[in-house]
This record gives sequence, structure tokens and C-alpha cells, in this order.
Amino acid sequence: MQQRNIPEEWLEEFNVNVNFIDAQHQYFFKVLKELEAMTRSTICREKISEIFFSLVHYADNYLIQEEIYFKGLNYPGLKEHHLKHNVFVTGIINLKDDYATGKTQVCDTLLVFMTDYFYEHILDYDARAVEYLKAL
Repeated sequence: MQQRNIPEEWLEEFNVNVNFIDAQHQYFFKVLKELEAMTRSTICREKISEIFFSLVHYADNYLIQEEIYFKGLNYPGLKEHHLKHNVFVTGIINLKDDYATGKTQVCDTLLVFMTDYFYEHILDYDARAVEYLKAL
């Protein structure tokens, strides 16, 4: 797996200008940066449960809220969006299970998984969905 570069900090251009979406994307980015730092310092294996806890919080508090927002605006891609969220949640559950069974590359795999989600879902898919909704 090839690791993409993670920006040093949240950039204004990442915002979609919907307050709760921007706040939750920034929260995800903060967790991603924490994981990146933990992976670099080799303490990830001991502290990865904190990352999993943060991701559960993110999924429980944000993904549903976003879907409700999109549903309220009759977003035609809601079903696909929901499926993408399910893929994310399933991926996190699988990685948590891998960690629980002692697999050694979980930190690196989680970092790639989260980075891909950041680029492909947050910066691309969500941004396009919000732009679509703003154009209505």
C-alpha cells in the first residue's frame, strides 16, 4: 500500500462551508494527524485504542448527522453516500479486529485507510455532494 502525503495542517480550502460538516471533517483530520504522529514515534501499537475510540465517536456522531442533512435536502446520491459510510465503518471494525488478534501492521494499514478516506471521501466526495446541494 502506498501512503499519500498528509497535509501538515487543515487548510481553509478543505472547508465546504457547512459548519457542522467542516467541524467534523476537522475532527477526523485531527485524529488522522494523531495516528500519523503515533505511527512515526512507534507508540501506535500501545495507543491505537485511543484512535479506534475517536473513530467510533466520529462515526456515531457525524456520519448519521451528515446523512440526515443530505436526506433533508433530498440529495439524490444519498444511498451511495450511505454505502460509502458503511464501507468506512466496516473497514474500521475489521482493522480493530485485526488489532485484537495481534496483527502487526494494523497501525500502518489504518493510516493508509484513513488517509485514503480523507482524500477520496472528505476532500472529494463530500465536497462534490455539498457543492451539488448548494447549487439547488
